[in-house]
Amino acid sequence: MNGKIKAHRTRLGISQQELADAIGMNRVTVSNVEVGHKPSLKFIKNTLAYFRKHDPSIRFEDLF
Repeated sequence: MNGKIKAHRTRLGISQQELADAIGMNRVTVSNVEVGHKPSLKFIKNTLAYFRKHDPSIRFEDLF
């Protein structure tokens, strides 16, 4: 989704698999969202919660 998730993920130095494991999804789902597929509500919720653990100021708009 506009490369925002990938940018934040690479800034933290984590792989797609590491993010997928942390948010309870699979790597293909993370990859699909990063290239523009529509994320599920669960993906959005879990991804936002994960990145907020590392940066509490992160907003929905920063990722999606």
